[in-house]
Amino acid sequence: MAGGLGCLLAFADREPGAQVYCAAADREQARLVFNAARTMVLAEPELARRSRLYVNAIVVEATGSVLKVVSAEAYTKHGVNAHGVIIDELHAQPGAPRPRSL
Repeated sequence: MAGGLGCLLAFADREPGAQVYCAAADREQARLVFNAARTMVLAEPELARRSRLYVNAIVVEATGSVLKVVSAEAYTKHGVNAHGVIIDELHAQPGAPRPRSL
């Protein structure tokens, strides 16, 4: 479902240059959502025709939108203008609040 949401934000939300990120504590975990989105694009000829697929990104050529994989190391990146961020395992992010025991 999260991969489909990423595709919706990148392909159909009418946001020129949309930057959509699949994030997690590490890149391999973030890649799970990205790979689901990539599989959806490959399964739909119209989406595949409208995009370029890379190892860590899907680029929608007509709008310049991108769906990318990032990890917790993304805190070192500045200047992004996120249209959407899908965070897998939010509790594992650095600085995330820990649940209190009862």
